[in-house]
Amino acid sequence: MFPRVTALLVVQHGGDRLRRTLDALRAQQRTPDALVVVLAEAEPGAREQVDAAGATHVVELPQRLSFGEALRAGERVLDAPASD
Repeated sequence: MFPRVTALLVVQHGGDRLRRTLDALRAQQRTPDALVVVLAEAEPGAREQVDAAGATHVVELPQRLSFGEALRAGERVLDAPASD
């Protein structure tokens, strides 16, 4: 059995760069079991892009945070691991 894979993506813009990132995630041989996306002052349309990509959790922040703070915001929506 494979370990569970969660991808946490911080988005501060959107557009073509976001589309390419989401395409790259889908193209991986081992796709994530969960995709958590943190939208930090992202451009209009970014929410629709991540919804269409099948994000399991979307956190929308009204302001841009440091990368670490944005990661922590995304981590808060995840359940605690069931095992090591």
